[in-house]
Amino acid sequence: KECQYILKSLAGTAKTQLSYNQLLAHPVLKQRSSVSYKEDVLHLILYSVFVENKSIRSQADFETVLHDNKAQLMLLSHETPLLLVEIMEAYADLARQLGLKSSLSELVADIETQLQHLFYQGFIRYIPYQQLQHLPRYLKAMAYRLDKRDMNPAKNQELKRYWFRFWKGVKKELESDSLYPERDHFRWLLEEFSVSLYAQQLKTSIPISAKRLEAAWDIRK
Repeated sequence: KECQYILKSLAGTAKTQLSYNQLLAHPVLKQRSSVSYKEDVLHLILYSVFVENKSIRSQADFETVLHDNKAQLMLLSHETPLLLVEIMEAYADLARQLGLKSSLSELVADIETQLQHLFYQGFIRYIPYQQLQHLPRYLKAMAYRLDKRDMNPAKNQELKRYWFRFWKGVKKELESDSLYPERDHFRWLLEEFSVSLYAQQLKTSIPISAKRLEAAWDIRK
């Protein structure tokens, strides 16, 4: 009953659905796909409320998790569509800006690459809700970088060094069915590092630096 209510409540988000349905495949994880906007949102909500960070190893565990977290279901069902509308509107606005500044080819290419790794078919299904909440800030940071035409070679080299290291590792692990870089803490440290380099005024969700990235990479290995 609750799931049906959630699906019906998404009926007024046609523009968001259209933008979502037009997204391309992930540049690296090309096997990722979207069932539909509504089904992906429902999956996100159910996973966030009942599965993520939960230990369910028996029927009793399942019943306990269901009982203890059911009250959060409706709360998240109201918050999530609002967040996604905000995200997709900001995404569409940045995409338009990139089209208007095609003469800045190197800068536009950098930001488009970052966008393509964040916004792809099914991203709502795969990115944890906690990380989705940060996407508006990441988009603002990219828009700020574009507006300031920030192509500082030292900054770019520093970010790309970690960026390519991470995605090179992902490509090597593609044969694994359990590969979920969206749930990899390091993947989101890259976005926070980008904010720290190009839009410090937006602030990062955690302290971040090249030194902290190196330490996080060593732990991850």
